[in-house]
Amino acid sequence: MRVANSIRNFVDQCMKALFRLIFILSPLVLIQCQTEQDPIVVDRGFEYYPLYLGHERTYLVERVDFYLDANSGSVPLPTIADTSHFLIREVINGIDDDLEGNQFFLEHSFSKADTSVPWPLNPDSIYQVGNNNVYLNKNRNNRVVTELRFPIQNGASWNGNAFNNLDPEIFVVDSIDFSVVLDTTKFENCMRVMKSDIENLIEKNLRWEIYALGTGPILKSFEVHQYKQNISASVTGIQRIESGYQETWAYYVLD
Repeated sequence: MRVANSIRNFVDQCMKALFRLIFILSPLVLIQCQTEQDPIVVDRGFEYYPLYLGHERTYLVERVDFYLDANSGSVPLPTIADTSHFLIREVINGIDDDLEGNQFFLEHSFSKADTSVPWPLNPDSIYQVGNNNVYLNKNRNNRVVTELRFPIQNGASWNGNAFNNLDPEIFVVDSIDFSVVLDTTKFENCMRVMKSDIENLIEKNLRWEIYALGTGPILKSFEVHQYKQNISASVTGIQRIESGYQETWAYYVLD
């Protein structure tokens, strides 16, 4: 009888200990289950083009225009390179909705000759910029260009002219996760979008932009040339260019 009671008491104690252990572990099991079911937050790269009121970027721009010197009297006509420098400031100054109720931001673009003069009170242009979680579209003078496609991934490509009536033009993210130093400012987490990489005997169309996470575009390069025809193969460089332009935008920090 005593042995039976001892066994019964031992079993009761084991059961109580087991219930206490289950009570202690149950919150941990619940937390583990909840953690496994929580949705995963994916960084789609929206901060490569920040959209919020007051966000701004300033660029130092160098532009070279190429054209033939019609007054030279030489054959073939030599090419003149006319260089200019100026500043451009882009700032998000408003929010609006389109006819379908989609929100877009108003990006005001200002320009001035140099740092010695103030910015004008009125913008030169106002662009509409919208992010629909898949594309970032920018409307310049009623021409919509798809600047980015989300999520940002190396090798991703899309038609930059998908929302206008121009011929398709494929943009490609051809480099990602690198740093860029402009003057004394270092930008981390950069990526480059190649917009056009064409060069042949007739033309050159090389255009690309570098974006920095949290800032937006920090460096832009455009080389659009038409080459002279029926000239000696020994003619190279500027004298081979008939018309076109070359333009570089570099993020600029004003003192």
